[in-house]
Amino acid sequence: MSDSTASLTYVRDTMIPQAAPPAREAGLVKWVRENLFSSVLNIILTVVSIYVVYLVIIRVSPWLLNSIWTAGSLTECREALAVYGVAQEVGGACFAVIKDRWVQFMFGFYPADLYWRPILAFVLLFVALAPVLFPKVPRLMLVFSAVFPFLAVWLIWGGAFWTPLLVMAGFGLGFAAFMLGSRLGGVILGSVAAIVVALVWWLVLVPQIGTALNTAVGTSRMASSTEALTARSAALGPTVADIEAQIATLEIQIAEAVAQKDAVVAKVLAERADPTNDAALAQLIGDYEVSGDTLAALRAQTKALAVDLSLTQQDNTEVRSLLASIAALPNLQVTLPDLQAKATELRADLPPAVADFATMDAAKDATSEEQAALRLALNAEGDALSGDRTIRNTYAELGRIGLRPVDSSKIGGFMLALI
Repeated sequence: MSDSTASLTYVRDTMIPQAAPPAREAGLVKWVRENLFSSVLNIILTVVSIYVVYLVIIRVSPWLLNSIWTAGSLTECREALAVYGVAQEVGGACFAVIKDRWVQFMFGFYPADLYWRPILAFVLLFVALAPVLFPKVPRLMLVFSAVFPFLAVWLIWGGAFWTPLLVMAGFGLGFAAFMLGSRLGGVILGSVAAIVVALVWWLVLVPQIGTALNTAVGTSRMASSTEALTARSAALGPTVADIEAQIATLEIQIAEAVAQKDAVVAKVLAERADPTNDAALAQLIGDYEVSGDTLAALRAQTKALAVDLSLTQQDNTEVRSLLASIAALPNLQVTLPDLQAKATELRADLPPAVADFATMDAAKDATSEEQAALRLALNAEGDALSGDRTIRNTYAELGRIGLRPVDSSKIGGFMLALI
């Protein structure tokens, strides 16, 4: 420090310690001042918004706080609100449908006994995302990230285990075609070759290979599968009858519980209309809650049994249908070529006016003779397609080594949104 500076006693020779900023220039106070009260217009908008929020809260809060989650119907919900003395102008929310349909909101109509499959796919999604999002995760995990889309589709939709493998093979073949085409004619030729090879593999060869595998495995398992299906069908019938008997018993108990609850409700409303004994009213409300809990428990048991009955009936129907298809398989295999030849012949002999029509609706302007000829041809084509489809589906069911297929129409709710 120079001598001239040292002689000035009002000049600091040390730094002032760092101090906290003023309250108006930091934290929540600063944010509120700059964003909510920075101008006259913002002050007016803030006050109006706070008032609107206040109105919403004081109107909606009582309705939410008085919500009913256990009612079996809208009538029961209103009945419960009346029993608890909720004023008509306040009312209450009837949220029982959310509780009752929660599983459907999550999974749609996906089979209940297969919920583990979409749940597992959901968990594995995060395992697959981990190496993509976090650098510290071992890079070898990227292999699972690449495989996961195929695994997830297989878990959710089911089918034979070789289907996702065959689809994955298409990408490998496409990459090989790209490398070979690039060496021979550059990137453009390689790209075209990759697309063509992959599409031919997926659209032409994969269905044929899948059918061949289904037929080979299904043929080898025909006798043992028929025996197992017959035994299963014999056991499912008595199971269905037993579940139906349990449901019938519970329905009688539910009717009795409803009658008891209605009697308690009538007493509560009468006591509330002439409130001379608060203790008696409190006891009646307690009885109402007990009867309501009993009714809810009975309904829960009935609902669970109804799900079991539906699954068992569906299983029984599928088993019997498959047994019928197996029994009809030898005859279908013999008659299918004749059905296909007949369909081809009738299509070739159609009058020129309807020769290319695929539906009867398209032939509405044709003559009656032309419509009759088209109808015969379409019926023959339908018989041929039905026979071929039955044979393919039967072998697909018998030959499937993997997961039970689930139709896309069964997928809904949160699971559909996630997919």
